Amino acid sequence: MFSSEIGIFNGEGYHADKGGANQENDSKMSVEWRLTGHLIGSGEKIGKNDRTKDTYLNISTMGLISHNHKDDSATLNSVNVSTTQSDALKSEYDRTIYGVHAVYNQPEFLIAGEYITAKDDMRSPLAGFDKQTYDLWSVNAELRPIQDWTVIARYDDYKIETTQQSNGVERVYKDGSKIIAGLAYKYNKNVTFIGSGKWCDEKDANGATTGEDKKVYMMTTEVKW
Repeated sequence: MFSSEIGIFNGEGYHADKGGANQENDSKMSVEWRLTGHLIGSGEKIGKNDRTKDTYLNISTMGLISHNHKDDSATLNSVNVSTTQSDALKSEYDRTIYGVHAVYNQPEFLIAGEYITAKDDMRSPLAGFDKQTYDLWSVNAELRPIQDWTVIARYDDYKIETTQQSNGVERVYKDGSKIIAGLAYKYNKNVTFIGSGKWCDEKDANGATTGEDKKVYMMTTEVKW
């Protein structure tokens, strides 16, 4: 009925190794977890379900608490640190993430949704922003109208807010949405062709479009043995 995962790491992050990200390597710890309730189907089939044959429903809660997770002076505060300046000017951040995810699948279709809230807290305050929060929800679906054909779609909506250290004022730093849609054809058991498009719309604090505002189209061939 239930399955779970937990990991404890020293110096773990999602930005390559700390040396490559201009971070100090240390023994600060992080923990990640996921707990899943299997309302339909068995937790013994995780990663083994055949979406075109099986019916299952599960709900997960997950999280991350990571100390010294990232070092990003340019993004999370207003101080522009050049490569010639001291590393002491760079800010280190702790990150926390909490989320819930649900998925229902039957041979004809899949539908899933996710909500995540996250926060970066500055460990060593500098002038600028000492906290950044993230709020995201996402839904995705697959429709299988006929054998070997799949229609895919996903919608993301997110908001990033910063809190200014000097006066505690919160402001919307980025506000955006993304749409992904495509059509997949399973040519045989080893090869699948996928045509897809991605449309991104992101505004900054002043309502101007950012570098994430784009349209992307792809043709992909997936080969697996």
